[in-house]
Amino acid sequence: MPDSETGINPEEPRVTTPADFKKEVDEFSDEQSKWHADRLAEAKDTGRSLGKTNLPETQESTPTPFEGQLRGMYEARLGLMQQRFNEKLQAWYAMYAKAHREADRTDVEWKRIKDEQRQYVDEKEADRLENIKRTYAEKYEPLRDQRDAVVQSQMNEAEEKINVMRLKHGRQFPNAMMTNPWVYFFILGVIGACEFPLNAFVFGVVGASQAITYLMASSLVLAIPVAAHFAGTFLKRRAERPINILLFSVITLLIVGLSYLMGQLRCAYMVSTTGNPCNEQLEILFVVLNVILFGLGVLLAYAHHDESREFEQAWIAWERAKFIFDERMPAVQALIEAAQEQMQRNRSKLGEEVAADLKAINDMEIMAQQNRTNAIATYDSALETLTGLERIIRSNFQEAISAFQNSNLAARTNHAQPKSFSPDYFRPLPKHYENMAEVNPNPENEPNPMDSRADVEN
Repeated sequence: MPDSETGINPEEPRVTTPADFKKEVDEFSDEQSKWHADRLAEAKDTGRSLGKTNLPETQESTPTPFEGQLRGMYEARLGLMQQRFNEKLQAWYAMYAKAHREADRTDVEWKRIKDEQRQYVDEKEADRLENIKRTYAEKYEPLRDQRDAVVQSQMNEAEEKINVMRLKHGRQFPNAMMTNPWVYFFILGVIGACEFPLNAFVFGVVGASQAITYLMASSLVLAIPVAAHFAGTFLKRRAERPINILLFSVITLLIVGLSYLMGQLRCAYMVSTTGNPCNEQLEILFVVLNVILFGLGVLLAYAHHDESREFEQAWIAWERAKFIFDERMPAVQALIEAAQEQMQRNRSKLGEEVAADLKAINDMEIMAQQNRTNAIATYDSALETLTGLERIIRSNFQEAISAFQNSNLAARTNHAQPKSFSPDYFRPLPKHYENMAEVNPNPENEPNPMDSRADVEN
């Protein structure tokens, strides 16, 4: 959100943290202690040296040049302290002033600012959502193109043909009960296998060798299922081509005739091997078994095929293209789903961020009051710290003057105290921070305590 009139994520000037500020003050205080110790030693030595010569004179009311030098050095220390810390204190006061202005807004101002912030959040949400969609499209579209190009020509051609057939025949799916080719051909194979034991021993009657006998029986194993396949297909597609009824009838008659002949051969085989006459019922049974197996094959072919050859071919081509498409697509589809999940995660994250921004907008007034309270506490704490350090330096100056005068008096041979050593002539260092007032939480036309003013000696 913009930071012109709100405390939400403001781009404030970089200021020293209270912890860093305290660290700097402690370092300056340590430096001051060492420096003051050197000045004390110097003051004692100088006072003793002058005292041995009974200087300054007893009636002298003006401080000695050395005392003037001490004053200048300690005033310089105060100046150095102000130079190092005034800018930081000023920055904290500026933060307080800003926080106070924000906390002191009217209800109308708050409403206007909140409306502006909500508009900004809405615009930001729209822009980021558009970026998310654009990023998703950049990732998704190449994957989609890759998916579509895997079997694009074959799939498009098959799709176009099956749609034409659907429109032409007025239906969406094949008119078949058993569409699985694997089941269909498996059952046909079982029918053919059942023919083998029925026919294998028959050809022994003609005196053929065992190899020739098995070969002839195997030919029937293939012939019966194949004949049933074509007969059932011709019967199913009788409306498409009238000649299919004739072809179905011819195949059926041939299979029935062949079954009758095989029945005769079986009877002849039994007569030759047992010497007993052939049982007519058994002969009929052999014929019926062959016809039943053939009939099952016809029904199976009828149930498996569509009544339109072109519709069935188009459907098979479409299923084959779809199978190839689906077989090659899992990897690409996984990438597409990953892109979709990433987009959803990004949208969820955006929703959470927008909700947080809206909550921050609703809490702006509370946060402004809290920011002002924190700014007051920070400024007052810093001012108190600097006031304490200033008192230490002013006290150090007084201690240095006392050390000079005491050592001077102890070394004098006339044991007389100069008039300038009287407390009435002592002039303390000026105050700077101690003259500043703490921040008023509810100022009304109150002057800035950081405004420049003459330091006061007191």
